[in-house]
Amino acid sequence: MTLSGCARSPGKWSGKRRWWRLRPLARQVVGQAALVTAPAFVGLAAVAPYLLPIVAGPGWEQAAKIAICLSLGSALAVPAGLIFTTFSAIGRPDKSALSLAFGVVGMLGALVALSPLGPISVGLSRVVGDAIRAGFAIFTPSGQLGWTRGARAATLRTAWILSAAMGALVLASSGLLSGLRPVLTVAAMTAIGVASYLALLAIAAREALEGLRAHLPAHWSGRR
Repeated sequence: MTLSGCARSPGKWSGKRRWWRLRPLARQVVGQAALVTAPAFVGLAAVAPYLLPIVAGPGWEQAAKIAICLSLGSALAVPAGLIFTTFSAIGRPDKSALSLAFGVVGMLGALVALSPLGPISVGLSRVVGDAIRAGFAIFTPSGQLGWTRGARAATLRTAWILSAAMGALVLASSGLLSGLRPVLTVAAMTAIGVASYLALLAIAAREALEGLRAHLPAHWSGRR
């Protein structure tokens, strides 16, 4: 924008300057929120086969499979959806609307294509739709956002990779817990998930862990 253009639209120029100052904070908030939301949904997917019968009673095995798909889809879409908040902050809410439109089209197409699989096609098609939304959040042109595709992917990558590793560890432990009552199995799997995720953060993303710790109340985090 030229100086004359700035003079003609001082409000627009001021908004851009504010965004450029807030951009590092926006990236930090999105990254740290992803570190919390992604493992929560992956953990829910891991315990769903054991949790759903407790809540709804026996005979819900097929529904548990759908619940797993819904949770995994949310682990993709919810963290990535935070990027659309930053687009809205610079006056581009249409990015979120477009992602929803593409996601719905993809979900309906997947539902038709996967319908021979039976009820599980409902869950799988939701994963497809959520994956499309996540991909759109990463690969859509940034425009005035000034947040490159690679940087957006890097912001979410740590949360997704560590959450997947945590989920694998929880599933691996489930065989060792099969002799317990369902409630105890869910409790033990949850504890294993929390402990393993914190350990993974400490090993592979120490800086991210310290960032999360900084937001805890002082008496929880050991700070004074």
